[in-house]
Amino acid sequence: MTQISVQKNTIQSRDQLRAKHALKAIEDLKSQNADSAKVKSAVSGLPAMIHMNGLGHAFAFFMSDVKNFPERQKIVNIVFDWLSHEAKVLDKAGLTALSAITQTDLQTYQIAQQEAQAYLLWLKKFARALLTDDKGE
Repeated sequence: MTQISVQKNTIQSRDQLRAKHALKAIEDLKSQNADSAKVKSAVSGLPAMIHMNGLGHAFAFFMSDVKNFPERQKIVNIVFDWLSHEAKVLDKAGLTALSAITQTDLQTYQIAQQEAQAYLLWLKKFARALLTDDKGE
Protein backbone atom coordinates (compact mmCIF):
# COMPACT_ATOMS: atom_id res chain seq x y z
CA MET A 1 0.00 0.00 0.00
CA THR A 2 1.36 3.42 -0.96
CA GLN A 3 1.29 6.24 1.52
CA ILE A 4 0.44 9.69 0.31
CA SER A 5 2.27 12.51 2.01
CA VAL A 6 0.27 15.67 2.36
CA GLN A 7 2.28 18.74 3.22
CA LYS A 8 0.34 21.57 4.73
CA ASN A 9 1.35 25.15 4.16
CA THR A 10 1.93 26.74 7.49
CA ILE A 11 0.41 30.15 7.85
CA GLN A 12 1.47 32.12 10.87
CA SER A 13 0.13 35.38 12.20
CA ARG A 14 2.34 38.46 12.42
CA ASP A 15 2.30 38.01 16.20
CA GLN A 16 3.57 34.43 15.89
CA LEU A 17 6.37 35.64 13.63
CA ARG A 18 7.28 38.32 16.17
CA ALA A 19 7.37 35.67 18.90
CA LYS A 20 9.51 33.32 16.81
CA HIS A 21 12.07 36.04 16.05
CA ALA A 22 12.12 37.29 19.66
CA LEU A 23 12.58 33.78 21.05
CA LYS A 24 15.54 33.13 18.76
CA ALA A 25 17.06 36.49 19.70
CA ILE A 26 16.84 35.79 23.44
CA GLU A 27 18.19 32.27 22.98
CA ASP A 28 21.12 33.74 21.02
CA LEU A 29 21.82 36.26 23.79
CA LYS A 30 21.68 33.46 26.34
CA SER A 31 24.15 31.35 24.35
CA GLN A 32 26.48 34.37 24.12
CA ASN A 33 26.43 34.61 27.93
CA ALA A 34 25.10 38.16 27.82
CA ASP A 35 24.55 39.80 31.19
CA SER A 36 20.99 38.66 31.92
CA ALA A 37 20.17 41.44 34.35
CA LYS A 38 21.34 44.14 31.93
CA VAL A 39 19.48 42.56 29.01
CA LYS A 40 16.26 42.35 31.03
CA SER A 41 16.71 45.93 32.18
CA ALA A 42 17.26 47.18 28.64
CA VAL A 43 14.33 45.21 27.24
CA SER A 44 12.08 46.44 30.04
CA GLY A 45 13.05 50.09 29.64
CA LEU A 46 12.96 50.43 25.87
CA PRO A 47 9.15 50.29 25.36
CA ALA A 48 8.54 53.13 27.85
CA MET A 49 11.33 55.18 26.33
CA ILE A 50 9.88 54.69 22.85
CA HIS A 51 6.45 55.68 24.12
CA MET A 52 7.70 58.84 25.82
CA ASN A 53 10.39 60.00 23.39
CA GLY A 54 9.88 58.18 20.10
CA LEU A 55 11.77 55.39 18.37
CA GLY A 56 14.64 57.54 17.11
CA HIS A 57 15.37 59.14 20.47
CA ALA A 58 15.15 55.78 22.25
CA PHE A 59 17.50 54.10 19.79
CA ALA A 60 19.94 57.04 19.98
CA PHE A 61 19.97 56.90 23.78
CA PHE A 62 20.53 53.14 23.77
CA MET A 63 23.43 53.57 21.34
CA SER A 64 24.99 56.49 23.24
CA ASP A 65 27.09 54.49 25.71
CA VAL A 66 27.87 51.22 23.99
CA LYS A 67 31.13 50.77 25.88
CA ASN A 68 29.44 50.60 29.28
CA PHE A 69 26.13 49.10 28.12
CA PRO A 70 26.78 46.75 25.16
CA GLU A 71 23.48 44.96 25.89
CA ARG A 72 21.57 48.08 24.84
CA GLN A 73 23.21 48.04 21.43
CA LYS A 74 22.38 44.35 21.09
CA ILE A 75 18.72 45.08 21.86
CA VAL A 76 18.63 47.91 19.28
CA ASN A 77 20.21 45.59 16.72
CA ILE A 78 17.65 42.88 17.46
CA VAL A 79 14.70 45.25 17.16
CA PHE A 80 16.14 46.82 14.00
CA ASP A 81 16.69 43.36 12.51
CA TRP A 82 13.01 42.65 13.07
CA LEU A 83 11.91 45.99 11.63
CA SER A 84 14.14 45.84 8.57
CA HIS A 85 14.53 42.19 7.58
CA GLU A 86 11.45 40.46 8.95
CA ALA A 87 8.68 43.05 9.24
CA LYS A 88 10.15 44.99 6.30
CA VAL A 89 8.98 48.28 7.80
CA LEU A 90 12.39 49.94 7.67
CA ASP A 91 13.59 48.11 4.59
CA LYS A 92 16.68 50.26 4.12
CA ALA A 93 19.41 47.91 2.92
CA GLY A 94 22.85 48.63 4.27
CA LEU A 95 21.80 51.35 6.70
CA THR A 96 22.21 51.42 10.46
CA ALA A 97 19.18 51.70 12.73
CA LEU A 98 19.69 55.41 13.26
CA SER A 99 20.30 56.14 9.57
CA ALA A 100 17.20 54.20 8.52
CA ILE A 101 15.04 56.08 11.02
CA THR A 102 16.29 59.47 9.85
CA GLN A 103 15.78 58.66 6.17
CA THR A 104 12.19 57.48 6.31
CA ASP A 105 8.91 59.34 5.99
CA LEU A 106 6.61 60.14 8.90
CA GLN A 107 4.06 57.40 8.19
CA THR A 108 6.74 54.70 7.95
CA TYR A 109 8.38 56.02 11.12
CA GLN A 110 5.08 55.77 13.00
CA ILE A 111 4.45 52.25 11.69
CA ALA A 112 7.99 51.23 12.70
CA GLN A 113 7.41 52.66 16.17
CA GLN A 114 4.17 50.69 16.60
CA GLU A 115 5.75 47.53 15.23
CA ALA A 116 8.72 47.92 17.59
CA GLN A 117 6.35 48.19 20.55
CA ALA A 118 4.46 45.06 19.51
CA TYR A 119 7.72 43.17 18.98
CA LEU A 120 9.15 44.29 22.32
CA LEU A 121 6.21 42.71 24.15
CA TRP A 122 7.50 39.32 23.05
CA LEU A 123 11.16 40.15 23.58
CA LYS A 124 10.39 41.28 27.14
CA LYS A 125 8.34 38.15 27.92
CA PHE A 126 11.01 35.80 26.63
CA ALA A 127 13.80 37.69 28.42
CA ARG A 128 11.93 37.38 31.72
CA ALA A 129 11.17 33.71 31.11
CA LEU A 130 14.53 32.51 29.81
CA LEU A 131 17.24 34.75 31.24
CA THR A 132 18.28 34.29 34.83
CA ASP A 133 20.88 36.34 36.59
CA ASP A 134 23.53 34.99 38.93
CA LYS A 135 21.05 34.94 41.81
CA GLY A 136 18.67 32.68 39.88
CA GLU A 137 16.10 35.43 39.56
